[in-house]
Amino acid sequence: MRRNHRHLLRLATVLAMFLAVSLAAAAAPSEPLLAREAPDWAELIGPPPAPDSRQAHEDLAILLWVQRTRSKSDADRIWAAVSPGVGSFQQAIGTILLPEQYPKLYAAVQDALDASTPVFSTLKSKWKRPRPTSIDPRVEPCTPTPSSGSYPSGTAMLGVVAGRLLADLIPTRQEGIRARADEIAELRVAAGVHFPTDVEAGSKLGEALADEILASEGWASRRAALADELAILENRLQGAGTR
Repeated sequence: MRRNHRHLLRLATVLAMFLAVSLAAAAAPSEPLLAREAPDWAELIGPPPAPDSRQAHEDLAILLWVQRTRSKSDADRIWAAVSPGVGSFQQAIGTILLPEQYPKLYAAVQDALDASTPVFSTLKSKWKRPRPTSIDPRVEPCTPTPSSGSYPSGTAMLGVVAGRLLADLIPTRQEGIRARADEIAELRVAAGVHFPTDVEAGSKLGEALADEILASEGWASRRAALADELAILENRLQGAGTR
């Protein structure tokens, strides 16, 4: 009976968190974060290395070397970075950020990630680069391999976008946040699901997308709507720093 009660309590907590973020998203500013006349993202990052090219062989060699040095703690960090978002940066920010406490923050960053996702999805479909496991049987991923193309890395891109936006919102923690974004990208190679050039392209794409979002009126309005939550968070961080 107690076990069932604990299960129901956990379920209620998850539902409450989901409801808080959903309500915040519904009430959030709706201005677009990316212009309809988007830059040529494909031209920005260029195509992946040609099969059997020197760069492609170097890509594989680096991946296999990283795989040989991958530890259990690396695998744990890889799993913690599979889905970039506000929660991925809590340690870098220096405090626990629960969705029900900061629903507008979660909603604003998620809006940006949702707006950015079609960009990498389109490019993956354009180039259809095979995943590392399809290139060499020696590759042993420690997370499930997505069915989408390998180039560019969407996780690296989203990690950079989330990191740039959080660094803008919480400038006192920007150094650690940017370092965490770089780590999220690099861990995709350690996971065995991306080549280094996939990650480089994804990170470059993320930087360009973040520039567009940060310069948009949509982000300015969302940032303004976040003022109350950011003030609470900053006070919390200052209090933690004086202990």
